[in-house]
Amino acid sequence: MYILPRKCLYIFEAVLYIALNSKARAVSLKEVCGAVGVKVRYLEQAMQQLVHSGILRGVRGPRGGYLLAKERRKLTLGEIFDVMDTYSLDLTEDAAWSKMAGEAIRPMADEIKQKMRQELMQITIEDLCAKIEISHKSAAKTKTSAKTSDFTI
Repeated sequence: MYILPRKCLYIFEAVLYIALNSKARAVSLKEVCGAVGVKVRYLEQAMQQLVHSGILRGVRGPRGGYLLAKERRKLTLGEIFDVMDTYSLDLTEDAAWSKMAGEAIRPMADEIKQKMRQELMQITIEDLCAKIEISHKSAAKTKTSAKTSDFTI
């Protein structure tokens, strides 16, 4: 079965963080990596690939960083996946497969990957931002109701 590479998941999280935090300013790579929990060197090349593909926009200078190059509602996880898949090393090259696996397993793996890509094309960054915002609102509501409760007997 095809499973998303860990780096791809980190990139999804990084783009989501940028979408949530870049309304008034560019978000630095250091800040993104701190939020995602990885080292800067781990994501910097992938972030540049997203800039070159038109998903992110890089801002230079002391207050530089990254902004979304597209609207949140028009950017899908599938587009990000495609960029990461294009630039990553293909571990499914023909030389890595036995004849039998190349005839049976690889086509199945390719089909699973394609189905997953189609699913990812249906999920926008806006969808994920809405989930985060709803989660934060319900958490804030819970804190407020807990503070206003009266426990006198």
